Amino acid sequence: MSNASGGFGQEGQDDKKEEIARRDYRDEGDGITGEAKDGLLNDDEVNGQEKTDSHLEAGRQKRPPKSFEERIEELKAFKAKHGHVRVTEKHDKSLASFCADVTSARRGTKPGKVITEDRINALDEVGFEWGKKTKSCKQKLFKKRIEELQAFKAKHGHVRVALNHDKRLYDFCGNMRYARRNPGTGMTITEDRINALDELGFEWGGKTLGFACGKKKSFEERIEELQAFKEKYGHVRVTEKHDKSLANFCKNMRGARRGTKPGKVITEDRIKALDELGFTWGDKLKSFEDRIEELEAFKKKNGHVRVIAKHDKSLALFCRDMRAARRGTNTGGTVINEDRIKALNELGFTWDKKKSFEERIEEMQAFKEKHGHVRVTEKRDKSLALFCTNMRAARRGTKTGTVLTEDRIKSLDEMGFEWAPQEIK
Repeated sequence: MSNASGGFGQEGQDDKKEEIARRDYRDEGDGITGEAKDGLLNDDEVNGQEKTDSHLEAGRQKRPPKSFEERIEELKAFKAKHGHVRVTEKHDKSLASFCADVTSARRGTKPGKVITEDRINALDEVGFEWGKKTKSCKQKLFKKRIEELQAFKAKHGHVRVALNHDKRLYDFCGNMRYARRNPGTGMTITEDRINALDELGFEWGGKTLGFACGKKKSFEERIEELQAFKEKYGHVRVTEKHDKSLANFCKNMRGARRGTKPGKVITEDRIKALDELGFTWGDKLKSFEDRIEELEAFKKKNGHVRVIAKHDKSLALFCRDMRAARRGTNTGGTVINEDRIKALNELGFTWDKKKSFEERIEEMQAFKEKHGHVRVTEKRDKSLALFCTNMRAARRGTKTGTVLTEDRIKSLDEMGFEWAPQEIK
């Protein structure tokens, strides 16, 4: 007796189970593709299929929506075939509809549709175009971003935009770096745009923002770049407009030689290699011979070479560097040799910055000539006032390490030095 339910016998139902079990199912929730569990469908699923005879007869079954990952694969295949991902209904109606949906979701014009940053990035990587922008429109948008970066730099002093500064501008910077690092992936960046960003001091490596940086170039590679630059321009005065990276290298070399670039050391061999290219060290960096001439002029005018910042800040800095170099505490690569030491000694250069007692007496005499007394206060001369305090403490025996002989006491007495200024009315 035949089974009337569904219009099939037991044998027919078994055949149907096998047919349905061979169908692949896709789970919309996680996008994972797989066959039905254990290769079979359960009875409820079979019964559900039995109720759709018309669909079975047509050999079709409506499949669940495709996962995002599947759509990405389809876009990749489309790009491999057409060279772009501008999908139209004529190409693929279903895929075109997906593209329209994600575009609307990002614009916020598709109720109930949400698109995450990961998905946006995945689409960006295949060169997805988020809107029908004309070339003119794209140029205006880039110009707007450049203006935003200019405003950012005016405020922060740099263009290292972080996510917490401005998300949209942060994404733009990330896209520019990606486009330059990955040519031919759908996102393009022209030389004009690169130059516009370079002029702002844009950092292509993005080290501080967590992007992978390129390999640091060696000194020898930089010399080769300078040689190529010289062949092209006839000089090696590199500016950021020419080459931001090479300009920074030049700046670092000057800073290292001046001793104002912590951690940067420049050897005599490197200085020589740069000199041979006609490298300009800058107005702020004078040769040792220039400095000797300045010290000679200073001595002629002042009778000594105890230069302080008040006299000449630049020359005082040179003197400081010479002392530090001889002590071995200068990490900036300042060079000092026996010839230089001898040249400075001949000028009466004092290697210990601390002034001698005799020098202090001369200062006291000058002070007295100007003020009519030697009651020096910090307001008038902090250094000389401290010397006076030390002399008094040494005589009272409360200043250890300071020597005060009878001859020194006599010299101070002859100046009218007051040993107990607090008693003076």
